[in-house]
Amino acid sequence: TAFCFPVIFGNRHIPFDFDGYHFPLWKFMFDAFREGTLPVFDRFTYSGVPFLSESQSGLFYPLNGGLLFLASWWLDDLSLRQVQWINGLHMAICGAGVYVLARLHGASPLRAFAVALLVIFSGWLMGNQQHPGMIAEYAWVPWLLIAIERIVAAASAPATAGLAVGIALIITAGFLPEAVFILLATAVYTLSRVAATTIAQRRIPWERVGLFAVAGGLGLALAAPVWLPL
Repeated sequence: TAFCFPVIFGNRHIPFDFDGYHFPLWKFMFDAFREGTLPVFDRFTYSGVPFLSESQSGLFYPLNGGLLFLASWWLDDLSLRQVQWINGLHMAICGAGVYVLARLHGASPLRAFAVALLVIFSGWLMGNQQHPGMIAEYAWVPWLLIAIERIVAAASAPATAGLAVGIALIITAGFLPEAVFILLATAVYTLSRVAATTIAQRRIPWERVGLFAVAGGLGLALAAPVWLPL
């Protein structure tokens, strides 16, 4: 998050795709909300394209479309500097999730904090600052893993709801190819935890399997506005 301070409060900006591709999408959404309309059709690109099919806009992602909708009520215009803090916010969410996950696995507070710093300042996250959708998706990965561990440990209904919300957030965040990869990796991890529990208990934990299925189905349903237009 400290990495983003010169961007948020100084005269630096995130280059390449962030200001050349993503910011125009957000500005289009903001202007539509200011006019009291839903950004359904982009009349400025080519001869016009359906904006609902533009998954990278994050229109249905609460920390993109949701915040832009709220901002349209009190801002007259949207600047690049005003939206650049979104990456810092997602890095903070990611770091907090890594910290909680590390503590869940027995790490001391200091070690958990160190692991969180290593993750959020990793080469991958630093190198992809121009892709806010990817940063947003990976911010929720540790929280998915926490929910999975809670379900495995106690068949928790709140964790099931949290897993469903996390799946929906990753799909709606705005970079579907990476979202597919993340969800496939999460499914493999979930199967490994179910298999380990089956071996330890010498029976298949059907209740937990059912909760995972419910979370997956509910997450896909919540994200339907993104993948249905495709």
